[in-house]
Amino acid sequence: MEINKIVQTLRKEGRIYIKEGQGKIIELIVPERWKAHLDRQDGVFLIFDLFQIRNIALPFSEVSLDIVELASKPIIYHTTANEALKNAPVSDHVVRFSLIKEGFWNQLLFNYGRPLIYQVPDLQGEVENTVNKKFPLMAGGVKEMFLGPEGEVKILNG
Repeated sequence: MEINKIVQTLRKEGRIYIKEGQGKIIELIVPERWKAHLDRQDGVFLIFDLFQIRNIALPFSEVSLDIVELASKPIIYHTTANEALKNAPVSDHVVRFSLIKEGFWNQLLFNYGRPLIYQVPDLQGEVENTVNKKFPLMAGGVKEMFLGPEGEVKILNG
């Protein structure tokens, strides 16, 4: 499936199911279309640029920004949610996000232009949208880390 078709579907319908390169189904959701009563609380914001962090989190210290920028592998970060963030997967004032740097998925996020929410849907069977590129957060061993606005760093798993 082409990036342009995915972006068009997201703009029109607000969400899309995709079978990624490992055969696993993921769901991408436009934040305004995320529903607390339907969607998962463990959703992860996907960003393609460091500047997008300020839309979802409290301002970061330079140390925390450097950790995100210099990470060589996909990491899911937990941090204190921006108070302006409404209707989003926030649990105990903590939001999860990942900076996606890898080719196809980075380009998809760039073309959409804003953060998207990723979740693993409770969906069985086939979906019509297929991408032959592996989704970086579906690989085994993805680390999770808490980054505090004052520079606190805590490895949660990994």
